[in-house]
Amino acid sequence: MSGMLDHFQTDVEKSHRAAKRHRKVIDALKKHTRENPELLAMRIVEVVPDSLKRTRSEALSQLGLDLADDEAVRSYEAYSVAEWQVVSWLATYYRIYSAFLHLVMRYYRDPNLTGLRSAQAVCDAFLEAAERHLYTVALDFDELRKKLPEERFPNEELAKVLSGIIATRTSLHSNPPLRAAIDERREYSRDKSAKRERFEQLLEDLPAQVLEVWEEVAHPLGDPYEMRTEVARRLGKRESKPRLEVELATFADHEKLLKQAKAAGLPPREYELFKLRVVENPGMSLREAAQRMGIAEGTAKSLWSRIKRTLFSA
Repeated sequence: MSGMLDHFQTDVEKSHRAAKRHRKVIDALKKHTRENPELLAMRIVEVVPDSLKRTRSEALSQLGLDLADDEAVRSYEAYSVAEWQVVSWLATYYRIYSAFLHLVMRYYRDPNLTGLRSAQAVCDAFLEAAERHLYTVALDFDELRKKLPEERFPNEELAKVLSGIIATRTSLHSNPPLRAAIDERREYSRDKSAKRERFEQLLEDLPAQVLEVWEEVAHPLGDPYEMRTEVARRLGKRESKPRLEVELATFADHEKLLKQAKAAGLPPREYELFKLRVVENPGMSLREAAQRMGIAEGTAKSLWSRIKRTLFSA
């Protein structure tokens, strides 16, 4: 089971890296739009038609699929999740940028859009198409998920894509409540920086939450930033899961608590910290407990994090 979870988290990180590369491209396009929109618009109009032709030709030769035929795309029978992903990506790319070209032709026929204004309109439309590409891929994945049996397109595949998208739009630095909630759940290991641990914990927390929010807000005209905001709000609710201290405070029988801790298999130092904070000195801070045990505060936080995981899953 642990190996499967590790593999899943590795895939989530891959999705995040892909989404991050996509964000960097968009940021570069925004920079060029500000600096020289006319040059960028000219390059876009030159490149996009050729790219669409090449993508359509490759799909036809390698998959026998005409991306311009919407019915053929909808009825395409893939033999694996990986093949569905490729088809979804190509079809979404072709659909979005074909719509972009139709919009550009309307701009060129509009007498009110000339020179710099026309170039700016082309750049803005291209940026919108690029921004929506990943989100639309997620929408396509959702459609496949609904049409196919769970064993052929599991929910986890959609969760990976969504987690990558949302992670690139989530800042722990500018969201103190979310950062505090992440800090409560991370490991406090000596082998990793706090920044790396927060990032790993965020990627661990995101999949289940993004699927829950997606079911409520997914829409063809939806905004990934709105989804990001709702996911961050839910993850940042520090009392979204009852704190261990609150749950344990309801038990008056300290001996029973200690027996439960032993039954859960807490190692000696974790058991000592548990006994110190919950039984002997209820409400004692981790800093005070660390001083009493003669260990670093970070070590105490790491021990307490493991205690919570053990007892919550026991």
